[in-house]
Amino acid sequence: MPRDEKPKLRHLNTEEKVDIIKKHAEGKTHREMADELSISKSTSQLIMSSFEKESKLLKAPRSGRPKRLSESDRRLVRVLATQEPHVAIAEIATALGLNVSDRLIGNTLCEGNLWVWVCRRKPCYTHKNRQQRKEFAR
Repeated sequence: MPRDEKPKLRHLNTEEKVDIIKKHAEGKTHREMADELSISKSTSQLIMSSFEKESKLLKAPRSGRPKRLSESDRRLVRVLATQEPHVAIAEIATALGLNVSDRLIGNTLCEGNLWVWVCRRKPCYTHKNRQQRKEFAR
């Protein structure tokens, strides 16, 4: 492969990692393994060194960002929404007493296959609008 062409990056699955370990146990070099499996030499070296250090193939799951609502809070949101189906999202958020956004409450309701109710904006009735409505109604 020419130098200017870069191969696509991909993660090796467990079977490919096992193949690398078996070939290493057979006494093959990293270059031979890389050529047979169509990977780079450094990839085979990295897999072998990590296997020798940790004696495992799979990486530990990552923790990720913590959830804003606990599971009990999520259940409480669903209970509040089922008790009063036409309650607004903002009212549920204030009933919880937590500092969470309305969108998070709405997403939680959608996960539970519940409807999301958003308050409508109250129409602005000025004197001019009232006069126009009166004329239209005649």
